[in-house]
Amino acid sequence: MEYQTLINTALGATLAVAGWFARQLWDSVKQLRMDHEAHRVEVAKDYLSKETFRYEFDGWKSEVRNSFQRIFDVLDNKVNR
Repeated sequence: MEYQTLINTALGATLAVAGWFARQLWDSVKQLRMDHEAHRVEVAKDYLSKETFRYEFDGWKSEVRNSFQRIFDVLDNKVNR
């Protein structure tokens, strides 16, 4: 067997293994992208929408403001002493 044939065979086998590995990586990345997109859609279902937040928070605004006002009053009394 000539050296050139041996080199060609070794190089061909190496490139075949590298091609198989690259193909496996490509398929894995494609699957990962699809899984990521499906996950993003699934997670978005659980998020609170802006409209729901505004509706819920409108009821809490006065309570939050009153709580802050009480905190500020207590802090003002502490500073004034």
